[in-house]
Amino acid sequence: MTKYYFFKIEREVNASHEYRTVVHALPGQFTYKNQRNRRVPINPTFKVQLPNSQNGLACRCSTGDIIGVCLTGRSEQHTKLGIYTRNDTNFYRTESPIYLVTGIGCPMLPEADENMKAAYEALSASSEAADTAPEQTSSETPSTPRQSQPVGSDHLSPWEETRINTLELNAVEDVLRLDLGSEREALGKTLIVSQIRDRMRKGVAKFSYEKQNGDIRVAYGTRNREVIRLLGGGEEQLSGSTSEPDGRHFNYFDIQRHEYRQFCTPDVKSVQTDILITNISTIRTIAATSV
Repeated sequence: MTKYYFFKIEREVNASHEYRTVVHALPGQFTYKNQRNRRVPINPTFKVQLPNSQNGLACRCSTGDIIGVCLTGRSEQHTKLGIYTRNDTNFYRTESPIYLVTGIGCPMLPEADENMKAAYEALSASSEAADTAPEQTSSETPSTPRQSQPVGSDHLSPWEETRINTLELNAVEDVLRLDLGSEREALGKTLIVSQIRDRMRKGVAKFSYEKQNGDIRVAYGTRNREVIRLLGGGEEQLSGSTSEPDGRHFNYFDIQRHEYRQFCTPDVKSVQTDILITNISTIRTIAATSV
């Protein structure tokens, strides 16, 4: 018997205000508990614990990457995703190796095979069907607005995920470890750069960095070809396309200055993780503001 489980790579700040990579199960999945409860819904709010060797690979993935595991055994009990409790906190745990299903990943992480990808597509299809099903609401219980980004004439085209240029973050991390001398600070800034990069591929990111004169610049930048074309930028200068990034400089298209800019990665300060701008009217409005 074979069972696949799928998880999403996410980043969050812990109680010590440190960025950490976390893994959550995707909704719509089920696991075995006992003979009476053979199909128990998996709780997507619980974190998933991976073995140390696999956790290191997960930490090098990008936010939003989907990874999967394959469990095999003689019965449902042997292929269940186990639930554990520590300090009154529930979490799932698996000892199986992880595979990249979709997303950027990292060079050391193997890709899922066709069977695992087919299982993920089936899960995605069932989730989409559930999302589009009619909702039953009453005057006492209003429906919750959907959080998905609408795609239409006033929105950017859906982002196509690729695995290109995976060396960039590795170079950034190497430079930060060398320059900062602090493992914790280097990983924290690498995470910020990773989040900026991910948002720039999909649309426009809002972030900040320290300029050479000591001022803090809050910028709106992108690496999205559609946005760059929209604002008259040349694609031949598209940042991040080189095969040998130096890790010290991060290039982007500044939508307010309408030109390519860069910042030094040790000088990055923050990224607004709750903002991803894909609305074309909003992009035009920001692009029209002076800095």
